[in-house]
Amino acid sequence: MLSNALLSGYGREHELEADRLGAEYLARTGRDPQAMLGVIGVLKNQDQFARQQAAAEGRDHQGYHGLFATHPRNDTRLQQVIGAASGIAVTHSVGDRRREYLQAIDGMVYGDSVEQGIRRGSNFYHPELGIALRFPDKWAIKNLPDRLIAIAPGGAASIQMQVDDINRRIPPREFMKQRLGIKDLQQGRPLAGDDQQGYTGLTRLNTAEGPRLGRVSVVYLNQQAYIFVGVAVDERVAPQTDPLLLATARSLHPLTNKERQLAKPLRIRITRAAAGHNYARLASSSLIDSYAEQHLRLLNNHYPTGVPTPNSLIKIVE
Repeated sequence: MLSNALLSGYGREHELEADRLGAEYLARTGRDPQAMLGVIGVLKNQDQFARQQAAAEGRDHQGYHGLFATHPRNDTRLQQVIGAASGIAVTHSVGDRRREYLQAIDGMVYGDSVEQGIRRGSNFYHPELGIALRFPDKWAIKNLPDRLIAIAPGGAASIQMQVDDINRRIPPREFMKQRLGIKDLQQGRPLAGDDQQGYTGLTRLNTAEGPRLGRVSVVYLNQQAYIFVGVAVDERVAPQTDPLLLATARSLHPLTNKERQLAKPLRIRITRAAAGHNYARLASSSLIDSYAEQHLRLLNNHYPTGVPTPNSLIKIVE
């Protein structure tokens, strides 16, 4: 606890310095330095949502911006460093340009891009790689720059997929031994589909809860090796999880023309809130796959319980 407190205090000084500089930059460009409090409030809301999301998925969450910090508007030291920027002399004022800003972001890509691949529910489409696959229903999918990670409800199990060049043509079984360094593969067997060849088996994997028997699969498709590593952290659900891990690897296939039409990014749209609009209703028609209501609230700075004002401009995702 003492170690965490010391590290938090050290990081806090750097955070306050960043906040002070941010307020100065605002002031010197003719903007209200007190707006930094709003900026930090948005970050705190995002942190709160990320914390709740991690808890729902059984993950740890590393927070930021002051481990022991209160709400920004109640933080005395934060108000002091930002208030100091109010004394900076400026020669002009920018004014409120929110409408101009909203016009500029209307149509902006939201979430996955075509270059990163597109998530649609439990499906994943990647136009540039020319592949598609399906993860288990209701698993949360994380699209990271170097891998895909799907997490079961409550964090009971997970599977990740990475892609690598085959380089020289060796059987998938040898790829697992030579390139992945797996020497103790158990129950190994071919994993074949209509357009691919692959191999799968069980091996011991290290997890935060200790060693667990997990499944590794390698699938060759379009001159690439797709590596699937899955494990049930909760060993009680391992028998029910293993078929899902196999099904995910087997689902990998070339992208069809119909799927290519689905592989388009979501976009932010600016609209006027009608009377009776609420975020639950807006979320029901949004294409955001998960936590749609929370994402829309965060986008409009109404997290966690705010409501849109009738006739006001709000952001939706289509």
